[in-house]
Amino acid sequence: MKSSTAEFDIFTMSGSREGAGRRDRRVAIGKFDGLHLGHREVLRGCDTVCTFDPHPLAVLRPDAAPRLLTDVARRAELAAALGVRELVVLRFDDAMRRRSPEAFVDEILVAQLGAIHVSVGENFRFGHRAQGTPELLRADGRFGVRVAAPVTVDGAAVSSTRVRAVLAAGAVAEAAMLLGAPHALRCATAAGTPGALVPPAGMAVPADGTYRVAITSGPGRIHRTTRCTVAEDGTVLLLEDGTDALPARPRHALVHFLERVATASSVAVPPREARARR
Repeated sequence: MKSSTAEFDIFTMSGSREGAGRRDRRVAIGKFDGLHLGHREVLRGCDTVCTFDPHPLAVLRPDAAPRLLTDVARRAELAAALGVRELVVLRFDDAMRRRSPEAFVDEILVAQLGAIHVSVGENFRFGHRAQGTPELLRADGRFGVRVAAPVTVDGAAVSSTRVRAVLAAGAVAEAAMLLGAPHALRCATAAGTPGALVPPAGMAVPADGTYRVAITSGPGRIHRTTRCTVAEDGTVLLLEDGTDALPARPRHALVHFLERVATASSVAVPPREARARR
């Protein structure tokens, strides 16, 4: 269930008995792109996840905006699977960018969300010019604060940047280890080419090659496991089984990347006009 205010959307997970009104919340705040193992440590003990859309860098420095690991819908699915009750999506626009850290705490965390506990990563920054810090949150005194330490795997911190680099190298099994689940893309079907799927613009697509993938028709429901080849430019995924690999008459399919089985790709990219009709 989705409800909205002037500044944010709240996705209430199915099965929750409460609506999206003001209540005492244990809130985890961050960008949470990918909801990887480090993010999951921040989420521990929280019933509400507060994130941002678009990614702040898309507003602050568009030329430096990263390719995303998860869209909002996928973040909601992953958060629900972790037992979170609500996903709060703050609209990161010019007004949000200019809001002072103190105003963010007063107006968002306390007045609108009713936070009694706030959890963040140690590198979390917020508010105008990123002046808000975990120390500022701790000094507020109106809610408890937990600052989660980074999670390390093979001696290095797990981060969204690290996951993107691993995907760019085609190492999807390693990405799944860092994410806690296979990397997944919600793709549109491409008209005129059986089994062709088009990833959304701006998403992190694995390096070109052939992968073993799972196609799901809904949360937790695997429709089929097959092979998928990624075009060199990352614009098209071609399923080995063609349309047989997809649920009946889909407009979209969620593709979970399980392992890379070949590095070279030779995908025939559908004409631009066919991709435009997705």
